[in-house]
Amino acid sequence: MDNQITTTNSRNIFAYTDGDMRAAKALKMMLPYGKLLTDDNAIALLIYGKLHGLDALNGECYFLVRERTDDRGNVKREELGCYAGVKGKRKKAREQIGEQQGSFKIEYAPAEPTELGLNKADIAVCIRAELRDTISTGQYILDAVKMKKEGFDQAFIDSVIGKPPVVVGYGAVKNVELRYIKMSPLNLARKRAETDCLTQRFDLPFAEDIPVADVDSIEYVDAEYSTAETPELNPKSEGELMSELGFSALVAQIVDYSALPEAIREMTNSESVKYIDLPTEELNVRAYSMAKKLKENGLSEEYKANTAAKLEAVRAILKVRNA
Repeated sequence: MDNQITTTNSRNIFAYTDGDMRAAKALKMMLPYGKLLTDDNAIALLIYGKLHGLDALNGECYFLVRERTDDRGNVKREELGCYAGVKGKRKKAREQIGEQQGSFKIEYAPAEPTELGLNKADIAVCIRAELRDTISTGQYILDAVKMKKEGFDQAFIDSVIGKPPVVVGYGAVKNVELRYIKMSPLNLARKRAETDCLTQRFDLPFAEDIPVADVDSIEYVDAEYSTAETPELNPKSEGELMSELGFSALVAQIVDYSALPEAIREMTNSESVKYIDLPTEELNVRAYSMAKKLKENGLSEEYKANTAAKLEAVRAILKVRNA
């Protein structure tokens, strides 16, 4: 037997089976707050978890219900719907960044409530979180180096691409919340700050359906073109340019590559720069680009073999650096 969740005008949105209903009933029994859920709440949470690939029993998603008692002793119930928890957002963030051969990290520090426009007297704890990921940072570095090669000065580069990408999130706990929260105020503030960062940087896609740009659908038109004079490129090496841009720490990577085959140690990119001399962020970007390119149709066998060899070399170098 199939059932449906419908809107007020009877349009079917999701169909669910008797098996789903039994699973939802079991979900209610196993969740710590299951007694607060109606059968429809449990079904909605089950479907939400399936749609996004999240596990409610692991705290990755939840159905938010609030029950408040007024002065007369009457209980007012509010059903606020399904949400992804910080565990779920963290899981999806790692999946998305992992698809691009990247990673991210979050750093925390105390913050002043005034940064959020809050009254300091009302706030028990306020935390600032900063999220950085290798894909965004790597792309920023590639853009900065390219512009530096073209001879642009630092001020112009900053005006075009700005500063290195950092996602900033905040989390605060009010004094009034101390009466009923079960988690420590500091941990709760950190959790809220992390959630803020993850929500800004990553999407919550449907399970096994992370969309990518369809370059084949782009329409092109014929146009006249003219040849422009090519300006003299900056003669400095990429390492020197990286240092000038403030990325010297990324260049000075002391890694022992002796265990790698000589072919990998000597392999170069199209600009005759050895892959072992490239910064980790750029290697992550190149690995993602090459892996994505190899999935395209119509590539020649020679091109695929050459690209696959370069991808294998880049991954081997990254493996040594991450060891």
